[in-house]
Amino acid sequence: MKHRTAIVTASSIVGVLLAGATAAAANLGILSATASDAALGTADPTVAAAPAPITTEPPLVLETGPAPATPQPELLAYEIPQVGVVTVARTGSSLSVSQIDAPGWQWNVGTDLSNLTVNLTDGTRLIEFTASVVNGEVTVAVAEQSPPGQGSDDGDEGYESDDHEDEGHDDD
Repeated sequence: MKHRTAIVTASSIVGVLLAGATAAAANLGILSATASDAALGTADPTVAAAPAPITTEPPLVLETGPAPATPQPELLAYEIPQVGVVTVARTGSSLSVSQIDAPGWQWNVGTDLSNLTVNLTDGTRLIEFTASVVNGEVTVAVAEQSPPGQGSDDGDEGYESDDHEDEGHDDD
């Protein structure tokens, strides 16, 4: 591993030296191409500089009114007991998450056309916070969901049982 590091370091140093040498050569070539036989710092007094152009037109100034004010979002804080605080920013009918203060919890945010959803989990609990604008008012709902893989103990969630004892026939 040391040998590999030494090769990479040496290659880097050689590359930097080559780049520096190339830059120095380019600068010397530019200086030698523009310098005449006269010494640097001397000027030919017979060559006059071109006069600066004189503008007689007034500068163009666009008259505009004040820039339209960007509406400031309304911040609404909602406390979820034993979890933390979700702060929602509302601008008109649009909602977004401004801040989540929930120590020990992880979260993800989802939005669709009408709802803002924040799913929070601490590894054992899953809390779903939903906010939406209904008739100009922000409504929120908080629900505790079962985290994935932590259903009931019987393991039959969503499955129909094969036990047909009540149907009066034999499965064999």
